[in-house]
Amino acid sequence: MFLVFKRWKKEVETQTSLKFKCLKSNNGGKYDSSQFNEFCSKNRIRMIKMVLGTPEQNSVAERMNRTLNEIARCMRIQSGLPKVYWADVISTTAYLINSGPSIPLGYQLLEEVWFGNEVNLSHMKVFGCPSYILLDSNSRDKLDLKTKRCYFIGYRSDMYGYKFWDEQNKKILKSKNVTFNENMFYNDKTLEFAM
Repeated sequence: MFLVFKRWKKEVETQTSLKFKCLKSNNGGKYDSSQFNEFCSKNRIRMIKMVLGTPEQNSVAERMNRTLNEIARCMRIQSGLPKVYWADVISTTAYLINSGPSIPLGYQLLEEVWFGNEVNLSHMKVFGCPSYILLDSNSRDKLDLKTKRCYFIGYRSDMYGYKFWDEQNKKILKSKNVTFNENMFYNDKTLEFAM
């Protein structure tokens, strides 16, 4: 946790030119090591630790956890994807929330405030929709299908593109060359073939 925090602190300070001043934790032990305390002291980061077992002291984080779970549950149920993809639906939910307007920022988009750039949201897609990934011409024969049918399960965090579940081969694929059918979901797959 300590190395992740150090990397994140450096990234935030580099992107914003602002100094990290305070760290608030639930006192669960993740931020309670001599190495962590020494780092915070050296960098003049004030550590605020709540009383153990009192989530109400961290109401903002607790409310966001509940919001993430409620939205993710609705998205997963609507799509019909199996529960095994809970981490992907939670990640996608967080991505959508972070990409949307923020009430404390006067309904501005976080990314626009953070980076000062206008944001284009046209890449947003419907979670769980059937998607057709364009296969590389080197990985198929002339008479093979040019696309692979998968289901959209999220956005790539490492670069532009999307994540998909390849139901046939039971694996996760990543691609940006794809066509989405946003009018259907995983649980509509029998209807899709009947059309």
